[in-house]
Amino acid sequence: MAKDYDEPPSVGQLIAINGKLHKHIKQLEAELEQYRWIPVGERLPEEPTNPDGVQIELFALDGNIRTMWLFRCENWKESILQMGYTHWMPIPPLLK
Repeated sequence: MAKDYDEPPSVGQLIAINGKLHKHIKQLEAELEQYRWIPVGERLPEEPTNPDGVQIELFALDGNIRTMWLFRCENWKESILQMGYTHWMPIPPLLK
């Protein structure tokens, strides 16, 4: 009698597929973590070391999203907190 279906994968094949899927999921989670909205209560951006500053996105209490350049100065952390920003996100570098 002819079969109307393919043979199911073996247990070994399923284990190999499962391992590949878990590895890919971990990679995707790492990418998401890199560019997510970070609560200012969790941490603030690193102090800019580049003389040209660092560009970030900021989410404010009023629901607006703003792009801001951070430059190295004494009160940059206080500025973020005092202006009512709740979350921030790094902007990826431009492609070359």
